[in-house]
Amino acid sequence: MTLKSAILGSLFAAAAIFAGATAHAATVTTFDFQGSASAGQNGILLPGFPAGGVARVADPSFNYAATVGAGAANPFIFAVGAASAGKASADASVTVTIDITNDTGVASDGSFSALIFAGAVGVANPDFTSASCAKTAIESCGKFLSGTTSINPGEAASLDFSALLDGALLYGGSIAVNSAGKSATFSNGFSLTGFGPDAANANLFSWADTLISGVSLGVFAPGETKTLTFLVSASVATAAGFGCKLVAYNCPLALSGFGDPPPGNGGVIIGPGRTSASFFSFVFQPVTPIPLPPALFLFTTAIAAFGFAKGAGNRRG
Repeated sequence: MTLKSAILGSLFAAAAIFAGATAHAATVTTFDFQGSASAGQNGILLPGFPAGGVARVADPSFNYAATVGAGAANPFIFAVGAASAGKASADASVTVTIDITNDTGVASDGSFSALIFAGAVGVANPDFTSASCAKTAIESCGKFLSGTTSINPGEAASLDFSALLDGALLYGGSIAVNSAGKSATFSNGFSLTGFGPDAANANLFSWADTLISGVSLGVFAPGETKTLTFLVSASVATAAGFGCKLVAYNCPLALSGFGDPPPGNGGVIIGPGRTSASFFSFVFQPVTPIPLPPALFLFTTAIAAFGFAKGAGNRRG
């Protein structure tokens, strides 16, 4: 089995769906990308990485690196990732904050649901004979060779991600692959669907679309605002250097991140086997049932009394 594509970026996508709240219940207040890449003797620094772009750096000796960023506030969506091959490295990060306000007028329990798209972190062997795996666009590589990649010192891939509410962790994880081994840790109760070493590449972790449903945000007083923060960082490095291009199998590609929704966005990578639609929603549920208005209560009481009186009359007749 081979991956359908290399994976970059961390991605949440949202249709603004609110129950018991207006469309202004959530506002994206911070959207900050940072990125850097180095390939051989060339390097680039990307402060305030522009949303919706891919930045690449290369040199003549087959050293390539790329960082990816994508973002929009409506619908809510963001992505960040990195990839490298040859003697190269790349890092990218994103911070997104969303202010959530309970404008239902009553104390409410808040929650959100989201879809984390399929992705991968690790080191694998790109198939550069494939048209989908251009050396000058390694972040879009669509085919890998099977077989365990030998990871040399200095070659690594990692991904850290978390979601926080007013600074308190809701969920998160840390995935790392390097010459010393591989590891993955997640917060209690959190998991990525189908997570594990890829069947064809033992040094590449992969996972499927992961639906996070009904994450509690606690009780909101009427008009209260809480801040939801997403933090993601991806880091990769390869160390093969000059001559790697002569034997493609010995040219590992390091990659890190989540995928983006189909059909892709400005070069951001499409993940393997993904068919799910994008999904992100906030929901407010009143803490206590909303009482019936007095007039409605009196009306229903009168109906009940009328039915009782009618039944009594029929019994007397």
